[in-house]
Amino acid sequence: MLVAILSAALMTAPPAAGAPDAAPPLPPATPAPAAPIAPPASAPTSNPATPPLATARPAHGSGANPSRDARTAARATAESELMATLVPAPYTAEEMRTTAAALGAEPGAKDSLDSLVLQYESLTTVPYANASAIVHSRLSAAYRSATATGALEPMAGPELAALLEATIDWRRTLAAADMEFVTRAATLRTNEPAQLPGMALFMRVVKRDDVPANDPAAAVRLPDLLDESGITGADRRRIEGALERHWSRLASVIAARRVELMNTALERARLEESWGPAWELTAPQATIDERIRLLDQFAARDRASEAPLRAANHDAALALLLEVIGRRAALAVLGVMHVDDLVQTGVRDSAESRLIADHAQWHNCQVRHCVVTPEIDV
Repeated sequence: MLVAILSAALMTAPPAAGAPDAAPPLPPATPAPAAPIAPPASAPTSNPATPPLATARPAHGSGANPSRDARTAARATAESELMATLVPAPYTAEEMRTTAAALGAEPGAKDSLDSLVLQYESLTTVPYANASAIVHSRLSAAYRSATATGALEPMAGPELAALLEATIDWRRTLAAADMEFVTRAATLRTNEPAQLPGMALFMRVVKRDDVPANDPAAAVRLPDLLDESGITGADRRRIEGALERHWSRLASVIAARRVELMNTALERARLEESWGPAWELTAPQATIDERIRLLDQFAARDRASEAPLRAANHDAALALLLEVIGRRAALAVLGVMHVDDLVQTGVRDSAESRLIADHAQWHNCQVRHCVVTPEIDV
């Protein structure tokens, strides 16, 4: 329900102005993975831009080995899925044209759009192929299959460090190209857009960079809140437009979090490479304890990366709530500092709800669950 999700986003107030972001309280963490871990293989990816990977080898001898063949096929599928995460694909030409149309470009802008497509491809095609080749060539040496689950887990060493360096370089190139394309495509607007640039960039960044979060207030996504609200058509487009600055902020925060996580993974990989193999078994106990402490710091950095996203989600969810519940309902909430139950019933007078933003008291409310009924008389 919309209420439950809004509660998760709003119940944790953002840090006070000037205070550093802090990670949500969590139990003591085990060392964070050095790099992205691929889940157990499910179905083969259908992304045509993903480079082909090795498939199961034919059985040797007089008979097939179904168990071995299944493991080989599962490994190939898991590698394909991991490749899509490590080396995300650039926009396709069709995706770029669809995005430009959503931003308000009309068919008459075909020549200008074709020029944008060619420029984007000139920035991404060769770097994507190079990054794919580097990562694919090192995947087998950098990741091993977990015996119990079949998930691909990173192995410390020079191959993992080189793989992560290539991934980070490619992601930097892709992010810059994506930003330039969306910005320039928005200038071709001649029609009423279905999306504004901030939302278009948000959708692209989520596809390219999003990483699951442990904190529910960081895990929520604004489109899911809109879906839960049940608002459709012109009302939804109006609210999406009113949230434009929040789309832009969320896109920036999600992209920055991915960069931070990748940089942390690379630092850890280089550090573990310097320690050598099997250090947990060969190093003195004092050294082992110190290294575990260092690994815990990497895990803490990963958790702390959720704090800016939690704060951005909090502000976006609050702005959405103001747009959705309307002036009458919001004014009723203004008089209560702690609201225990709120049932959102579709009071959507956005024109009046804009007045609520001027009420500083509203922003100080510790909203857990809110109950709003159209019968409230304010």
